[in-house]
Amino acid sequence: MFIELDEIEQSDDNSQVKIFPNPVKEDENIIVEFSGQISSPLVVSIYNVLGVKLKTLRINTNGASSFRIDTKYLSAGMYILSIQLDDNKPLLIKRFVIIEK
Repeated sequence: MFIELDEIEQSDDNSQVKIFPNPVKEDENIIVEFSGQISSPLVVSIYNVLGVKLKTLRINTNGASSFRIDTKYLSAGMYILSIQLDDNKPLLIKRFVIIEK
């Protein structure tokens, strides 16, 4: 499965979802924070800049408004984070960068 860079959300509206820190240092966690609680499970996919899927995570937020993503398996570079609701409804596509320690 590939994802086109053109599909990345270009919105500057950070009021609904925040991804930080961005850039993130190698071996640190990315925090994804929503403005409200998320009750349904999420499917989180990480792609490289060529659009190749590297990892898919199924996250049960249990009504929380944030979750962490471990980046220890990723090297320095740019990546694409895709978040979907459990019913495959797209929620967010954002870029993030990992920098060397």
